[in-house]
Amino acid sequence: MSTKTNFKRIALVAVAALGAGVLSVAPANAAEGDTTYNAATLLVGTTAPTVTTNAGTATLVVGGTITLTMATAASHAGLFTVTGGTVVSASSESGGSVISSATSARQLTDNKTITATFQASTAGTNMVIKSYADWEDAAAVDTWTVTVVAAGVSGVFSAAKSLISIVDVDDTTALAADAAYANIVANGATGTISYTLKDGLNNTLASTTVVYASVASGNCVIGLNTAPTAGRIVVGVSPSDLLYVAQSKASEDLATTCVIDIEVAGAKVASKTFIFQGAVSKINVTALGRGAKGATNTAMAYITANDAAGNAIAGVALTGAVVNAADGTVVSSVTMSNSGNTKTDASSINSGTSPAAVPATIGWNCTAVGGAVPIRFSTPNGTGGFIYSDTLTAVCAGDPATYTASFDKASYVPGDIATLTITAKDSKGALTNDAATLGTASTYEIAIAGSNLTAVAAPTNADTFTNGVKTIKYIVGSTTGSYQLSLNLPKWNTTTYNQSALTVAYKIATATTATTNEDVLKAIVSLIASINKQIAALQKALLRR
Repeated sequence: MSTKTNFKRIALVAVAALGAGVLSVAPANAAEGDTTYNAATLLVGTTAPTVTTNAGTATLVVGGTITLTMATAASHAGLFTVTGGTVVSASSESGGSVISSATSARQLTDNKTITATFQASTAGTNMVIKSYADWEDAAAVDTWTVTVVAAGVSGVFSAAKSLISIVDVDDTTALAADAAYANIVANGATGTISYTLKDGLNNTLASTTVVYASVASGNCVIGLNTAPTAGRIVVGVSPSDLLYVAQSKASEDLATTCVIDIEVAGAKVASKTFIFQGAVSKINVTALGRGAKGATNTAMAYITANDAAGNAIAGVALTGAVVNAADGTVVSSVTMSNSGNTKTDASSINSGTSPAAVPATIGWNCTAVGGAVPIRFSTPNGTGGFIYSDTLTAVCAGDPATYTASFDKASYVPGDIATLTITAKDSKGALTNDAATLGTASTYEIAIAGSNLTAVAAPTNADTFTNGVKTIKYIVGSTTGSYQLSLNLPKWNTTTYNQSALTVAYKIATATTATTNEDVLKAIVSLIASINKQIAALQKALLRR
C-alpha cells in the first residue's frame, strides 16, 4: 500500500472498564479530518477522561482496560500502538479484518473501523496509546495518556493527589505547595492550614475519614476557629477543612516556632512549620552613606525593625529625628521610605498580617552649612515608652574639591588583579558625598588610561563615590616594565584647590626564581657536611671488619 497523505484525523469511541463501572466517550458528528467527543461519564472507581481535539487522558488501576474505536476514510487502514500496556483484543466492523500483537493493532481492510481494548500493566508507568489514520503514516493523530495506579488505592489517602498547605488568610484554597511567606505570622496573628484529601484515583476521601492535627513542638495552640486560644490537638473535617494556629498565651510578644503534625486515618501525612514573629526588640540600620549638603538625600541607609530572634518585621511605624535640636541648622529633617513604615516584600502575602520584611531606606535633608550630626529612629514599645535605634551620624558633605589616587601594590606580576583607589574630599577636607559622579557626559568626560591594564568593569562618567572612594579593578598584562597611569576627572579640576590630572606609578615584573650566591654557598656547605658524615660512617664500618 502506498503512503497516504490525506485524511489524517480520526474519530474515537472510548470505553474504559474498571471494576464496578464503565467510562465512555462517544463521538458527536465526527467529520473527516476532525475529532469530536461527547462528555464523559464518571462512574465508581474511575476518573473521567479529559479530552481535547487530538488527545485524551484517563486514570485506570492495574488490570483495568480502555477500549477505543477508530474510523478511517477511503483507501486508509488504521493503526493503534501502545506502550506501558498491552492490546488484549482487536476487531473490525463487518467486512473488515484486523491483525494484532501485544503492542499494536492494525486494520487490514481500507475504510473500515478498528476497535481495540488496551489493558494497564504497571502502576506508576503511564499507558500511552497512539492512533494513526493509516498504518503507513509516520505521525500519530491522537494520543491517549492513561495514568496507571495500583489496585486498592480507591478510598485510601494519596499524598500525591491530596493538597495540604499553609495558605494566605485571604485565600484559603488548598495548594500543591505552601504559599510563599504564609508560614511567617505577625505577632498576635493567626496562621492557616488548608487541606483537601483524596485517594489515588483523585477522588475525595469519605467524610468518615478521621483527621487529627496537633502541635508537635513550640508554644502554640490549634483549632478550627480563626482565633484559637487553647488546645494542642484538634479533629478536622474530611475531606476538606481549615486549621488555625496561633501563639499560646505564654508566648505573646515572643518569637516562636511551632511544628504542626497532621494525621489521616492514624498515619502522619504532613508536618508544617510556622514562624511567629515577636514584638519589636531592636531597630537596625546598615550601610550608612554620605549625603550631599544643600540637598534632599534619599536611600542613605537600610533600616529594619526586628524582634528578639532577629526576624525582620514589616509594617512597623518608625520616626526619625535629629538628636540635638541645635543641629537642625545642618540636618533640617530625617526621612524614611515606604511612608514611614518598615517595608513588606513585594511577594509577601496574608494582607500584611504575616509578611516577610525587607529593608526600607532612610535619608535626611541637608542645609547648605554641611557637617555631621547625630540622628536616630524610634517606635513606641506599647507601654508608653520607645524603642530606639543606635545613634547614627548623618553626614552632609560637599562635592569633590580635591582627589588622589593610588594602587594597592607598587609592583604586579602578569595576571594579577590591580586595584586603583580614587579618594575625593570636599573643601573642608571631609570625604565627598555619595551623590558626586566621576564626570559628566559630553561636558566633563573622565580619562583614565594605563598600559597593560584591562579594566574588569570600565569606569563611566555616571559612577559615584561611596564614602568618598571609587575603586577600579584591572587585570595586569604580560609586558614587564615601569608605567604611569594617567587619571583626569575634569569635572573636579580647580585652580582654587590646585587640583588637576594625576599620574600613578606602577610596575609589572616577572615572578623571580633566580638563586642568589648566598643560596649557592649554603647548598655547598650542606653538601660537604653530608659527604663527611657518609665518609665517617664508611670508615667505622671498615674498622669493625
